[in-house]
Amino acid sequence: MTPVLWQSLIDEWKLSSYETDYVNRQQGLHCEGCHSNLRSMALAMAIMKSFGYEGLFKDFVTQEEIQKLKILEINEAGNLTPFLAQIPGHILTSYPEVDAMHLPFESNSFDLIVHSDTLEHIKHPVRALSESSRILKPGKFLAYTVPMIVDRLTLAREGLPPSYHAGAEELSSVLVYTEYGCDAWKQVIQAGFSECRIYSLEYPTAQAFVAVKLISAYVDTAVQQLEAFDSGLRHRLRQLESTLDQSQAQMHHTYGEWEKSQAQLREAYAERDQLQVQLQQSQAELERSQAHLHETYAQWEQSQAQLRQTQAELEQSQAELERSQAHLHETYAQWEQSQAQLQEAQAELSRLQAQQATYAELEQAQVQLQEAQVELVRSQAQIRDAETEKQRSQTQIQQLETDLDQLQSQLQQTHGRLEYSQTVIAAMQTSKFWKLRDRWMNLKKTLRVEPSEEFKFAIENLPGLNLGSTTQSVPKAVVPLELERHKQTVTTTYKHVLKSFLASGAKLHLPTSQTPLVTVILVLYNRAELTFQCLRSLSENFYNSFEVVIVDNASSDDTSVLLDRIQGARIIRNSENHHFLLASNQAAKVAQGKYILFLNNDAQVLPGSIASAVKTIESAEDIGAVGGKILLLDGSLQEAGSIIWQDGSCLGYGRGDSPFAPEYMFGRDVDYCSGAFLLTSRELFLQMGGFDEDYKPAYYEEADYCLRLWRSGKRVVYNPDAVILHFEFASSKSSDAALQLQAKNREIFVNNHRDRLQTHHLPDPANILLARTTANKQPRVLFIDDRVPHAFLGAGYPRAREILLSLIELGYTVTFYPLNDLIDEGDWDTVYRDIPKVVEVMTEHGRPKLAEFLQQRAGYYEAIIISRPHNMQIFQPIFTGHPELFSSTKVIYDAEALFSLREVAYRRLNGQEVSEAEIDTLIQDEVKLAAGVSSVISVSEPESKKFAECGFPTVHTLSHTVALRPTENSFKQRSDILFVGAIHDDFSPNADSVIWFANQVFPQIQAQLDGDLKFKIVGFNSSEKVFNLANDHIQVMGRVNNLESYYNRARLFVVPTRFAAGIPLKIYEAASHGLPVVTTSLIAAQLGWQDGIELLVADDPNEFAQKCVQLYTDAELWEKLRFNILRRIEAEGSKEAFTAKLQEILTKE
Repeated sequence: MTPVLWQSLIDEWKLSSYETDYVNRQQGLHCEGCHSNLRSMALAMAIMKSFGYEGLFKDFVTQEEIQKLKILEINEAGNLTPFLAQIPGHILTSYPEVDAMHLPFESNSFDLIVHSDTLEHIKHPVRALSESSRILKPGKFLAYTVPMIVDRLTLAREGLPPSYHAGAEELSSVLVYTEYGCDAWKQVIQAGFSECRIYSLEYPTAQAFVAVKLISAYVDTAVQQLEAFDSGLRHRLRQLESTLDQSQAQMHHTYGEWEKSQAQLREAYAERDQLQVQLQQSQAELERSQAHLHETYAQWEQSQAQLRQTQAELEQSQAELERSQAHLHETYAQWEQSQAQLQEAQAELSRLQAQQATYAELEQAQVQLQEAQVELVRSQAQIRDAETEKQRSQTQIQQLETDLDQLQSQLQQTHGRLEYSQTVIAAMQTSKFWKLRDRWMNLKKTLRVEPSEEFKFAIENLPGLNLGSTTQSVPKAVVPLELERHKQTVTTTYKHVLKSFLASGAKLHLPTSQTPLVTVILVLYNRAELTFQCLRSLSENFYNSFEVVIVDNASSDDTSVLLDRIQGARIIRNSENHHFLLASNQAAKVAQGKYILFLNNDAQVLPGSIASAVKTIESAEDIGAVGGKILLLDGSLQEAGSIIWQDGSCLGYGRGDSPFAPEYMFGRDVDYCSGAFLLTSRELFLQMGGFDEDYKPAYYEEADYCLRLWRSGKRVVYNPDAVILHFEFASSKSSDAALQLQAKNREIFVNNHRDRLQTHHLPDPANILLARTTANKQPRVLFIDDRVPHAFLGAGYPRAREILLSLIELGYTVTFYPLNDLIDEGDWDTVYRDIPKVVEVMTEHGRPKLAEFLQQRAGYYEAIIISRPHNMQIFQPIFTGHPELFSSTKVIYDAEALFSLREVAYRRLNGQEVSEAEIDTLIQDEVKLAAGVSSVISVSEPESKKFAECGFPTVHTLSHTVALRPTENSFKQRSDILFVGAIHDDFSPNADSVIWFANQVFPQIQAQLDGDLKFKIVGFNSSEKVFNLANDHIQVMGRVNNLESYYNRARLFVVPTRFAAGIPLKIYEAASHGLPVVTTSLIAAQLGWQDGIELLVADDPNEFAQKCVQLYTDAELWEKLRFNILRRIEAEGSKEAFTAKLQEILTKE
């Protein structure tokens, strides 16, 4: 045996002579046969026993089942490596060339991983073991050795000088981070393994560890682990007792030796007692950790998948941005061209009027103006689509920018100020744009011919109206001469356009795809001039994954000549008129697209409509058909989905109204949609036999198809973003035969769907609101608040948004009524920026129209939720003055908090005296607002208790819901202090807290910590005082779309709120990211969290600063608070619990 330790290492480690002799014996001995050292021998034994094999290692590797294993060897295992290399699935890596904490292999890849004396060199061995667990198959083994001194019961300190192995000649040549004792197995459990086995040679002692990846119930493996550890401890006790016996045998030599033996005996008994205590502690620790391990394992796997998905999305964002910018430029150019055309038409009209032109010339100019108007509507739709794409691209840009280096922080501060200015500028620009639009609409109204009241009545009550058939007819007897002349003028203009096109020799190219997603089906019978306009709109559509199939029913006009000039379409020419129904079925059989779109030839498709309809039908498997918003040529609405009455008659919802009214801007399930624009699955259409030929040649075929979809369990959905301009009745002929055919098919329709129609409403104007959604009943809720609840607004709106989303998840039809929103008619992209477009948002109503709205919709809602006391104050007079409006409706007051308490705190902060009597009066006045309601909701238990004390029998607590998403950076990788919250004015609670912290607390923190410390203020800000706080150390970032990087980089989060009501969401958000918090006693009391357990609490500026410094510098305290707040959020912030509580509030009597 050759000594391997040198004196400097013995002195550094403070080794006793016994320990020195132990290590020299352990490292100096080797096998004479294979020259393996003791740990290699122990490692070979551990590997063989893990696979249930007894024998020699050279025979073990030749076994058939062993030859099938996939093995990873991290660093050479001495003389075992040549044997392991005989296994085909063996992979050898070299450490430290390979990063043991980021192994380049897929999860669940290996049956065996071997670490040979590497973990002591790795700074974070638990992370390396966890990484090995990731790539190890469930139930398989990690075998490893580390140099350890068994007599030492615990791991030594980190960052040791070099140890005795690897042939080191001086203390600086080999870096060893960990000196191991007999509790090295703890790292295995910390890394997420379910079991640690220790295999030991009896003498001279050497140990090898085998870690088993979780495969069965953790309780069973934990018991086995505890038993194995207990066996090891008992074995060690036997060794110590043997040592004691040896010491006693030497007692007769000298008295000095006897005293030494007595000392060793006392040490041995003390060590045994210590081991017994540690055994008890280990048992308790295992019991505490086993539950947490199960909870965190699934979350870790999910976070890895989310990280990979996010990285892929980031790689795609730049390409998408470039495409969207090019699209935006092209769209704006088209809009400018349309504006120029409009100006030219207006100038021409003025010239003709000035010269007293003939009536025919005036009509011609009028038609040209209408063409320009149509182009303008189309361009406006393109602009809205482009703006949506632009906003999405800007969102992606901001997400990427948040990951940039700290050097960009000053630029982001400037961006915050710029964003505020841009908001004001955008509002001004928007207002001006819509003022110009009003002028355009007034001009259009001046020029267009309005139908008479008799005509409106006849049209709205015509049986079978709006079924979208190309063969619908309207008797001339009910059409005013003026409207006929108006359409004649438009027709004349379109004929001139077609004639010019045919004379030019040009061709019309339609975009087509070899593997189309959509087949557009057009059925033609004459009206070539309208067909040309329809095909032009398709050629200008930005959706390229489609084909066009045209069926010409033996047209006798220029249709055949036009079709000869069309490229990119498949054309079927019938020798006779098969009419719409049979021709549609004929085209569907040859369609190649996954979906078929039935489109009238007198319709023009606005850009983005096809793509939007496809997105809708693919959003849910139970959607069978999608229809769109149909506009007439004067810009008014033809229909936004259609109603089928109990008697089989039909009504287009919203006819004659503004297409931008709130009632028509949200998606919903409807009875049916017109075949003028109807998207459905080709496979489903053919499975159901297409349009029922009982209705040939036309009328009621689309209504019948949609009701058959409903009967089969499929839904029919109206999509407000799929828009067409419709000439209407283009191929219809005025005859009594058409009316007779409608009556005949209506009778067939009623007989085929009698049971279903019994569930529909009677044809009555009072029933239109109820009938606008399909007969499948869904409960309806009205939600009243200040503004549309966008998450970035803060101030309770994120919670309101979660309530809204939960209502949708629970199956409610939701109407949202913003009392204070001043939204322009066209600003719908802003309205629906982060809420689903299935919510009806009543913009442009506000406070003045609330009473009228509630009267119009009396009895329509099962429940009404009113949020915030000032809104309840507006609602209360209507509620108490007209109780008959709410007799069948549950009225719920979402108080959220007692805002009078915030007022009291604010006044006291500003030096005002507020007596207890005045406080009671303020609270009573606020609570009285809820008189007569069914129930009250508060955000915290203390405030719910106050409502209950005031006599309300039904009070609920509905707090916040946040997802658990802890950020990954360690304590040492983080820096700076973070605040996140919306600041709406100079006097808001958030503004006060930030200004107080910046002026009175942060300078004290700077004086004690690094001079480069930063305080970052993130969130919407319109406070000039907060903007003025910005300097080299205080960064006012403004609103950002992705907060992950800020939470991941910050070391602590501050909520220095001095007056407020309720519970601020920002503290839940920070806690959900695992970021420890320092706050005031006000917030801690509302939360019910304890100082020093979940957070740190202080109210005085000096104490607040000291708490921040303490948390910023104490890693152990930081880890403790992080662990506790994550567990709190997991228990209190559950989305499932939030939704279930809301359901209880709505249904509890």
